[in-house]
Amino acid sequence: MENSEEVNSNPKRPTFLLVLCILSFISTGFNLIGNIVNLLKGPLSQDELNVVLQEMQQLSDMVNQSGSGFTELFEKLAKITQFTNDNFYMHEFILIASFALGFYGVLKMYQGIKNGFHLYIIYNLLSISSIYVSVPPSDVPSFIVIFSVIFSGIFIFMYSRNLHWMK
Repeated sequence: MENSEEVNSNPKRPTFLLVLCILSFISTGFNLIGNIVNLLKGPLSQDELNVVLQEMQQLSDMVNQSGSGFTELFEKLAKITQFTNDNFYMHEFILIASFALGFYGVLKMYQGIKNGFHLYIIYNLLSISSIYVSVPPSDVPSFIVIFSVIFSGIFIFMYSRNLHWMK
């Protein structure tokens, strides 16, 4: 009981929360800037897209020579590249909105406002599901979704450990 009163009476931001916020500011900030730059550059031309797809095919061939069996993965990644380029503006706007929401949610948690945690959860859900707006679900490798869910879940859990400090 004493320990919880001590935490609540101490207005100092927990160090763990500070570290999480810095990591999240870096991640969401760089992603936000990167997507804004991508938006300004525009979609790949057909020639540029063909070069990217050709490089992916060469990488796939090199990896598969070792007998690792990643052919299907590289085919799906090539389809994702094609679909996201075909739906470029919609995809980029969704990502920009998502990362901006995440940045804002982290800012609110940094300021000690509990609603930032809820915005952060929404940001994570948008980030995980945004690929499905421009790519058919059958063409999204499950490991990408699983990795995203696990990574997001870990950060949500770590932020939840600091909710007692937020108002």
